Amino acid sequence: MRPSIGVLLLLLLSRALFGQVDAVALLRGKDLATVVQNTAPKPLAVVMQLYRNAAGKQPPLGDSIEATISPRAFTLQPGARQTVRLRVKAPIALGEVLRLTTTFLPVDGPSSGMQFVLGVRIISRVEVIR
Repeated sequence: MRPSIGVLLLLLLSRALFGQVDAVALLRGKDLATVVQNTAPKPLAVVMQLYRNAAGKQPPLGDSIEATISPRAFTLQPGARQTVRLRVKAPIALGEVLRLTTTFLPVDGPSSGMQFVLGVRIISRVEVIR
């Protein structure tokens, strides 16, 4: 089966939204630190959220987990990096797997009329260790 032109176009457009985060992050006790980087040629708005793992589902996101994420939402200029710190408030079991989502959206000025906005959400695996 051949991919449609629309799918190929979306893949090409998403290249302009590339950001980098760790594929696997380690939650030590209740604390985690990770680095987010903008590898795109334009500024990106970034929003992060923590979820319980939902095995067998796509995407593997269960209930959201109460956590202090600092900063939770921010803007990254091209080539910039931001360290994000997270402290979980909910009870978490040793060995539990969580999911950290990082959503990248373009930062565009106001425009008139309807527009199509493409975002990218990366779901990282978070492993709970001591």
